[in-house]
Amino acid sequence: MSSWERRLAVVCLVFGVLLIFLGGSSYLVEQRLTTAASYPLIAGVALLIAYAILDPTAVRDLFTSRQSRFGTLSVVVTAILLGILVMGNVLAARATQSFDLTKYKNNTLAPQSLLVAQRLDSTANAWLWDNSGDPNLASTRNLLQRYAAASPHFKVTVEDPNNDPATARAQGVKVVDTIVIQYRGKPQLLNPGSQTEQDITAALLTLESTRTPTVCWVGGEGEGDLKNTDQLQGYSETSDQIIKDNFRVRDLVLSQAASVPADCDVVALVGPTKQIPDATVKVLTDYLAGGGRLLLAVDPWREAAVTARYNAVLTDYGLSFSGGLVVPDAAHAARGEPTATAVLQYGSSPIARDLSNRVSFFPEATSIDSTSKPDVLETPVAQSTADSYLVQQPRQPPLTKDAKDKSGPFTLMATAERTPPGGKKSRVVLVGTGAFAENEVLASTAVNIQLLTGSLNYLTEQEALISIPPKPSSNPTLALTQEQQNLNLWITLIALPMFVVVGGVLVWWRRRFS
Repeated sequence: MSSWERRLAVVCLVFGVLLIFLGGSSYLVEQRLTTAASYPLIAGVALLIAYAILDPTAVRDLFTSRQSRFGTLSVVVTAILLGILVMGNVLAARATQSFDLTKYKNNTLAPQSLLVAQRLDSTANAWLWDNSGDPNLASTRNLLQRYAAASPHFKVTVEDPNNDPATARAQGVKVVDTIVIQYRGKPQLLNPGSQTEQDITAALLTLESTRTPTVCWVGGEGEGDLKNTDQLQGYSETSDQIIKDNFRVRDLVLSQAASVPADCDVVALVGPTKQIPDATVKVLTDYLAGGGRLLLAVDPWREAAVTARYNAVLTDYGLSFSGGLVVPDAAHAARGEPTATAVLQYGSSPIARDLSNRVSFFPEATSIDSTSKPDVLETPVAQSTADSYLVQQPRQPPLTKDAKDKSGPFTLMATAERTPPGGKKSRVVLVGTGAFAENEVLASTAVNIQLLTGSLNYLTEQEALISIPPKPSSNPTLALTQEQQNLNLWITLIALPMFVVVGGVLVWWRRRFS
């Protein structure tokens, strides 16, 4: 046979074996003869047949000559090793046991999500309708599989809407890459952009719950506006976060209400600037006496009469806002904001669970004072350091410490539960600044988001579900001291090259003169 026929036969042999290997691997992984497996297998067999036709002598020698037998043995050993590798990868891909070695446990469900998944008592079907081929959806598929690994009741199906358009339409799918979760006969759709762990867990909670708690956001007294989208002082992110955490939000004008509406599970009064009348004080006092739940955030340096009216609501709890401004020490002040306290240590409240050594910010906060009451359980959530101090009356900066300024630590956020004899249990969450939930602050740290949603979960007695801390998405960085940087440079630029050079010289010397 001619040389070109021999070369063509070798090409057919190489590509035939390669295609059969690829097709077989695809079949082992998919456990069914898909297009991705069948086409390579057919093409591979065809190329091997072409090889046998082009070079029949080589095929005959493969089974007769001694050299071919040794070559065949090598091929068999190689095939066995490749088969072991393929089977190992297949078994690893199917194994449910895994180890998350990432710093922030990015591949592990939060304890709250695990609790929700393990609490499922019937099948929850999750469909991911995908035909876009978007590689970013791989992380979404992996996230759904983590829920499936956590609960045998959570079933995941990835489907192309073009293959089953009737089911997609019946589920209300309008765009590709939509997740549909069905549980107890109720569906929940998660559109692209709303498919994080927090979104999926919130969807399961929505399907599991027979009702959605309502947060009544008070307005009319200069409070923060949930419709304000200003990037600095707006509260639109707070509104989005509350809804995302399975709460309903409605506006409430207390000054026009004779009582708190019955559908209000939580009353939120954040950052008021005006004095409330006696009638409103009575409305709030009666609401708490009847087992109400209140989130109250008051800013420092308001008029004494303004602060006093809100303190009147808290008389039965032995709590009050001091009205002064807490000034942190330089080591615990936000960058460029000397009056914004950065908190790293937290109290034993369930709101602050898993927050130790994570930073939250309390811009321009006042302190919360407490007096022990026998029927009240008060728990600090966040506190300033012992080096902080309280400036009671407004004065011009710089706010250096004066002799009359009280020293810390100060409570910046607290919870209280009151159970009077023969009465109903009520709960309050107090925060020394309304700015803790402003758009700028929520964008700067996920911990403030957890404090916000954790407060609402505490008030509605859903402590087991208190917030799912978002995983940091930024690339990890290695912080080195100057000494460590110098050592790294010396090892990589001097020591290792010198080691190679010296080793080479020694080898040359030995060979040259031995």
